[in-house]
Amino acid sequence: RPFVLENIPYLPSAPAPLKQAPHTEPASSPFTLWFLRPNDRQAAVTRGKARALIAGAVAGEIARLLEAGRTGHARLGDSPLAERHMAVLVRTNTEAALIQEALRNLDIPSVRHQTGNIFETREALEIRRILSAITEPRNSGLLRAALSTDMLGRRGEDLLMLERDAGGIEEEIENFHRYHGLWHERGFIRMMRLVLSEHGAVPRLMTLPGGERRVTNLFHLSELLQQASSARRIPESLIKWLTDRIEAGRPEQDEHLLRLEGDRDAVTLVTIHKSKGLEYPVVFCPFCWGESTVRKGEPALVFHDPHRDFELVADIAEQWSHDHLALAQEENLAENLRLLYVALTRARAVCYLVWGKINDTETSAPAWLFHRPDPPPETGTVSALAGRCRPLSPEVLEEEVNEAVAAAAGNIAVSPLPDCRPGPFRSMEKPPEELECRTFTRRIDNEWGIASFSSIAHGARSAPEAPDHDEGGAGASGIEEPEPAQEPVPFSDMFSFPRGAGAGAFLHGLLEHTDFTAVHETKTADLVHSECIRFGFDPRWTGAIIEMLRNLAATPLDPSLTLSEVEARDRINELEFLFPLARITPHVLDSLFHGSGGSGPGTMSETIGRLQFSPIKGFMKGFMDMVFHRKGRFYLVDWKSNFLGEHIEDYRRDALDRAMDAGRYRVQYHIYALALDRYLRLRVRTYRYREHFGGIFYVFLRGINRAGDPRYGIFRDKPTEETMATLRSCLLDGDRGEGADL
Repeated sequence: RPFVLENIPYLPSAPAPLKQAPHTEPASSPFTLWFLRPNDRQAAVTRGKARALIAGAVAGEIARLLEAGRTGHARLGDSPLAERHMAVLVRTNTEAALIQEALRNLDIPSVRHQTGNIFETREALEIRRILSAITEPRNSGLLRAALSTDMLGRRGEDLLMLERDAGGIEEEIENFHRYHGLWHERGFIRMMRLVLSEHGAVPRLMTLPGGERRVTNLFHLSELLQQASSARRIPESLIKWLTDRIEAGRPEQDEHLLRLEGDRDAVTLVTIHKSKGLEYPVVFCPFCWGESTVRKGEPALVFHDPHRDFELVADIAEQWSHDHLALAQEENLAENLRLLYVALTRARAVCYLVWGKINDTETSAPAWLFHRPDPPPETGTVSALAGRCRPLSPEVLEEEVNEAVAAAAGNIAVSPLPDCRPGPFRSMEKPPEELECRTFTRRIDNEWGIASFSSIAHGARSAPEAPDHDEGGAGASGIEEPEPAQEPVPFSDMFSFPRGAGAGAFLHGLLEHTDFTAVHETKTADLVHSECIRFGFDPRWTGAIIEMLRNLAATPLDPSLTLSEVEARDRINELEFLFPLARITPHVLDSLFHGSGGSGPGTMSETIGRLQFSPIKGFMKGFMDMVFHRKGRFYLVDWKSNFLGEHIEDYRRDALDRAMDAGRYRVQYHIYALALDRYLRLRVRTYRYREHFGGIFYVFLRGINRAGDPRYGIFRDKPTEETMATLRSCLLDGDRGEGADL
């Protein structure tokens, strides 16, 4: 409710009043009221000009006080007055920016005290873009979005040049692949530091407006993400955590509030709302004269109706009710008075307030404080206040201010708004900091990481698993592939189809989009033809590939099962898995598979005995080419484009056994079977391995027979229930089994 000046509790416990040297203006009163007079006796100062004049006066006064503190003429107790002792309270961020610019022009450091959510900042969005691109380096959209951030600094013309330069874009993709690998191997913060260093992110942000704030946000976010990554070591999980915080819209913990960007020796700029509960030795309140009238164009008139037990009411009519408008304006005036009260009670030693003849301020809180009608009307308070203040000249306004001040027992001093134009303020020199190198005393767990079939089979350290497209070619199978004959290609069968990683990627992508129930339709031929062109293969291969697809759809995987019966809704392509992995070594795997009855124990043990990889624990990651459901059972399919020979006999069961052993594919499908078994256990309530797991099929595409003979090109197995139980007990990390991501 409206209050009078004498009721403001001020300085009840001010132990350190501001002291100044005799030759400077003494701070004889705890309150200083600057009165802004227009140049023209009859005119008022426009709001824009008033803001500019006031910002300059506040900056100049701060510079004067700091100079007095630097020379020892202004002290708080035994401490020289410094930047950290002063605060400027504003109503909006725009006003804070105006004051900050005025202080910056005088080389006075300032900090905007924002207690908002760190995840609502631009830096949070930019980091999410960068991390998303690192997890999917081949996604051109994500890559361009990351490169165009302020942190990485690529402009539009730079991105256009990259699109035209195949080598340049491949170099960027390779860099992001490298970041991805480092993230898996060494952790988030090591990767993030490399990204920021290689792209010069910190120096670039410092050159932008508000650079110190942006760098502070960047380091704050990096620290929070590093803390979160200790429990979310998978990149996708960490990105999801960041996305959840961004979309939440409010900080969950105190550490998620914005930090200040060097607030030890800086003037604090803070909104009045955020200043509640805080105190500062010297406070400036330059813009407390916001009006209380409601402007036209607002979508609704919102107020609390006293005739309805102060129920919140929104008037959305085209023509507002006069009574409703009066109630809303009175409520705005009461809120502005509350804000003024908060602002004036934040100071512990000295407070500056600004008032004067300013346009459109007749209904502001200072107007009511100094010039309210006497007695106040029962209704129409705001309109009555405007009617009284609007015609008053600057001289009358100042006289009424002095009358109110006379009743304040010397606690308020009134003076004209100073016209301060000092030179740049020179801060006190600070002694150099003594730096000391920190000593690392903790132990790094080098065994923790992300394992995959590739890292186990080839001894790579925490190799990030990608969809298996037989990149290794001959090397992956361990069978030496003869060089293709240097003669015209017949384009007649899959034995002659090109080999290598490109062929594997093409066939895997094609099979992912093939509808096996419609291989005889025109759309399948159109798909094969377009995919040949997209991957750079001669379209004359279309006929041979279509024939292979038709044979594949018709060849029995089991006596009563063909792919032609599998609808698209009953299959999942490239199913990614991730399960918690207990500590494993080559010896553990050798002991695990030795004597596993259904999978060729002798050969399995011999193959695993040749594995050479460092002990690892953490998570196992991979991709299953296809999982499908048929007649109550679930099956796992892995496509193989390996070249085993030019004749169909080269793809019979004994040849496939040799290829499975040489490529260590038996280890692979046991890992995949365990992943699928765990997936089904978590998703299907009634799942039982013996009843619902149908088996695995490794399909060597070049060996699919024209006659649909199931003896060629397909390796089949179903690990025993005992084997699966052993795999679960030895490979799954039981402590985290139910909480890991799928």
